[in-house]
Amino acid sequence: MAIVSSTFLTYERYLIDWPKWFVDKYKDYVIVQNGILAPACSFKRYGGACEYLVQDIQKAINWQNMGSLKNYFILFCDDNGDFETVMIYEDEIVSSRVTLEDVD
Repeated sequence: MAIVSSTFLTYERYLIDWPKWFVDKYKDYVIVQNGILAPACSFKRYGGACEYLVQDIQKAINWQNMGSLKNYFILFCDDNGDFETVMIYEDEIVSSRVTLEDVD
């Protein structure tokens, strides 16, 4: 897989008390404001400092405090035009990738 830069979007309804270890680990890449994650810059997800971002989000979420929300949704946008939707659940991570080749 080629190394590309990514950015991401999440829903505003996720107001999570992110643990200090998570905030410290990703402070150069992710902004945490009022419980919402936002990208601080584009970053390399594969082979880069954010390679385990999705898994760390899963570990960092206190699932008992999520109320009726049973998942955490992220849309990654890569600089090569690809998109990846990621649904993070307490016990699994499900992703689907759409490339420009899929659209042509």
